[in-house]
Amino acid sequence: MGYLFAAMAVAWGTLFLYLAYLGQRQAQLSRELTLLQQATRDSAKKEE
Repeated sequence: MGYLFAAMAVAWGTLFLYLAYLGQRQAQLSRELTLLQQATRDSAKKEE
C-alpha cells in the first residue's frame, strides 16, 4: 500500500505543479495581449 500512496502523491504533486505553470503562463499571455491591444489602439490613433 505504501507504493500506491507514494505514486498517487507524486501524481497529484505533478498535476499541481503543472496547473500552477499553466496559471502563470495564462497570466503572462493575458498581459501580453493587453499590451498588444494597447499598441494597436495607439497606432490606430496615430494614423488618424
